[in-house]
Amino acid sequence: LPLFAWHSVPRLGRAERAAVLEHSCPSPHLGAVLRVAARLQAQAPKGADGVGWTLSLRQMLRLGRRVARHPGALLADVKRISLAGFMPAAARATFEGILRQELSDLSGGSTVAMDDLDATEQRGITSRVQDGFLDIGGCRLPVATGSDPRLVPQTKFFDIPRHLLRLREIMRDISLGEKHLLLIGNQGTGKNKLIDNLLQLLRWEREYIQLHRDTNVSALTVQATLVAGKVVWEDSPLVQAVRHGRALVVDEADKAPLEVVCILKGLVEDGEMTLSDGRRILRPPEGVTPPQESREHEKIIWVHPNFRLFLLANRPGFPFQGNDLFRETGDVYAPHVVENPDLDSEVMLLQGYAPDVEVGVLRRLSSAFTELRQQVDEGLLTYPYSTRELVNVSRHLQTFPQQSIGEALRDILDFERHDLHTLGLLRGVLQRWGIPLDAPGNGAVNAVELAAERRLSAPQLAERWLLKRVDLIPKVTPLEIQVRNSSYMLDLKSGQKLESSLAGRSARFTEEIARWRLPLSNSVYEKEAVTDAVVLPGSTRLCVLMEKGATGGISLVLQDLSSSPAASGATPAAEAGGGGGGGSLGASMCDRLEASFGLRMPMRQKMAVKLFASNSNTFGLVCERRMYTVTLGGDEPTSAELTLPAQLFTTEEGRPRKEPPCWNVDFASAGLIVVWTPGTDFLATIDAGKAKGRQIQVLGLSVRHVWALGPDEIFVVGDDGQFFHLDISLPGNADCRLSGVIVTPSADRKPLDLLGATGSVAPDGSSSRLETATEGRGMFMSEEERCGSLLAPDVHCGTLTREIRAAFTRRPQMEHYGKDAFAATVWPRSAVGPAMKPLRQLVLPGRSLVLAAVQSEEAEQDAWVLEVLDLERGAVRILDPASLGAPPGSLAAPGASASSFSSSSAAAAAVAARAA
Repeated sequence: LPLFAWHSVPRLGRAERAAVLEHSCPSPHLGAVLRVAARLQAQAPKGADGVGWTLSLRQMLRLGRRVARHPGALLADVKRISLAGFMPAAARATFEGILRQELSDLSGGSTVAMDDLDATEQRGITSRVQDGFLDIGGCRLPVATGSDPRLVPQTKFFDIPRHLLRLREIMRDISLGEKHLLLIGNQGTGKNKLIDNLLQLLRWEREYIQLHRDTNVSALTVQATLVAGKVVWEDSPLVQAVRHGRALVVDEADKAPLEVVCILKGLVEDGEMTLSDGRRILRPPEGVTPPQESREHEKIIWVHPNFRLFLLANRPGFPFQGNDLFRETGDVYAPHVVENPDLDSEVMLLQGYAPDVEVGVLRRLSSAFTELRQQVDEGLLTYPYSTRELVNVSRHLQTFPQQSIGEALRDILDFERHDLHTLGLLRGVLQRWGIPLDAPGNGAVNAVELAAERRLSAPQLAERWLLKRVDLIPKVTPLEIQVRNSSYMLDLKSGQKLESSLAGRSARFTEEIARWRLPLSNSVYEKEAVTDAVVLPGSTRLCVLMEKGATGGISLVLQDLSSSPAASGATPAAEAGGGGGGGSLGASMCDRLEASFGLRMPMRQKMAVKLFASNSNTFGLVCERRMYTVTLGGDEPTSAELTLPAQLFTTEEGRPRKEPPCWNVDFASAGLIVVWTPGTDFLATIDAGKAKGRQIQVLGLSVRHVWALGPDEIFVVGDDGQFFHLDISLPGNADCRLSGVIVTPSADRKPLDLLGATGSVAPDGSSSRLETATEGRGMFMSEEERCGSLLAPDVHCGTLTREIRAAFTRRPQMEHYGKDAFAATVWPRSAVGPAMKPLRQLVLPGRSLVLAAVQSEEAEQDAWVLEVLDLERGAVRILDPASLGAPPGSLAAPGASASSFSSSSAAAAAVAARAA
């Protein structure tokens, strides 16, 4: 070393770099390039984690040329050139934050997430060849003529948005003068497909060479060929491409030793390379035509001006075990990261290879593989399952449609069966997306496990409710409701991860569609419990109310059921044999809404809070004298506080009444909320959407229960056997119609011990009809007639039907005088077996299906079952939520409480309706 004279070449200063950029690629946006380069260099981590942070002068020149023509894409260009997608998660987040800060002026203040930049760019992108030009997303390149068709690659390619976007970025670099490109990414992401398709569209001739660990320098320049039984050494594809101006595709470049790859760096950067036989490859000076081949120049191979080099490599490190090609020679090439396509693009690709496989199956496969790749980024798995494996599974299902998805997946997952930990992770992810990894094939006896169906007892007419006139006149007065904005009481936390999510039909076909656990706080000092749930009408949005045990704090979880396993709609044959329904499955995210509403008075934390739904975007909460409505939509939710008059809840002396107020919100979506305090002679009806209400007082009445039959009529049950029907359909503050109810049991039956009654709520919030039949006579109602359901012990269910018949008119002894009547029909339980306590009953809109939650008197407090009653067919199935649909060892049975079902009927209906 002392024999050499040493000269240190320092890095150019910022002013010098600015001068070079201004001379080579003048642009008004060069300041942004210099600014972000300086910031990245100042905050670059030390060691291996700093690779990609320091931009070389070559990379800055490349960015300068790009920003001069495409200034809005600088943020994505810096991320691509630095290979930010391969950085560790923490370093990548810091890197992207710096880009956001330094390039906000060029991005126009856009708040689009870094991961959504490609999704925004690829919208509406197309590819076409017209008038001798290839146009992809507005970037045009001329199509070559006179090419040898034997050297132009022919490949099967599907125009999906993400791949078209990658081709457009490659074409942009080529149009800016880049001749040598590096495509780097995980194995099986489509690097070869992209380049071959681009060369096919441009009609460029291709030479191909594949490197491996035993490749040496001489193997790059010559190749052995057997001609007439003799070994002949000929020029390699590299030399042929250089001589004739073809595109050279070097595949698996990361597998060769670095000294071999560095030889290509000299050819690309300096235009010079010495062959093993003494010949030299030289690039002629710019503007100089190389001399014709002659004896004196036979040792020189001039680089053709059309020569281009496409280097294909996998990302360095495990599991591909390739060398760090980018660290050594990466800035010589224009890099492009080729990742797995996004979900929609990948599904389009799979549809191309498997057109006869249902889209729902392909979407589930793509979603499951997307989650597997996320677990690779999180360090839970080691092998990044690529689009290539997914295409192979889809082609398998296309060729062998009689086989199941689990059997098709064995081609790529059987290698993991020796590793129990990895196999458990794979099984868990696939089950969340409804993919049965270990499900038996066709003909297996346990592929379908449904609850046994039993016959219902014959329906019986239990009693009739005849309406009569009464001397009591309701006094109706308007309520003064105070409204104020309470949005400041909300704190939205988006993108909360569910603790666990499982498709109920992942390993076998049962009635269960989906099962998931909400993110509850289980702190020793502050435990949360689910107390109510509703599905917003006209939408697929589930709203769950959670309360903290010690402080009574309110939290809400919002989840879209359309992106959950409940949206599947798969058929038994499809699930058991490999087909599947449409829809996206296995949602693992939700939104959490912390609310600091003042719903309860001090020292009354045990009062129940009720949740109600108003419309597809609005829900509310009620308790004591306040109501809160929450409207979703936009960036942040908004809230309004409705304060009711104090006289509804206090005595004449202004003291709180002994019994807390009760609420009926069955028809809140239709504009009817009823509040009353037991023991008083009045109630109030409220329309939360319009912030209007009426107080209805009946002297001599002591209200105990209120049952809503529809948005304009209610039943009032008082103390001492009082029973009234109240028609509130009159507009404004007009008098309501009050009628007494005479209950006449059928022969040989004692009166029903009713626990409750309600109308059937249609999806739009109005009342709905129930088609049923009784023995010996039809009870099919017209569209305008209403129906109700009854909850009573010793019966499976009961229905309430309006009757308008002349037989009941003109009965002076009953003072009926032509008013309507109601017929109560019940389906009695068998006297054999333990007594069952009904908890909640719900009539599914527009159908003859009834859901009933019941509890055996011999069972534990939290044990309950769900009865699915088909009244038209006279059949019943009993479903146990504690074990329904859960494959062994996959998800422990949650502790389902009776109270959670009784207040979550809408959510239960959304899932169980499909199961029924």
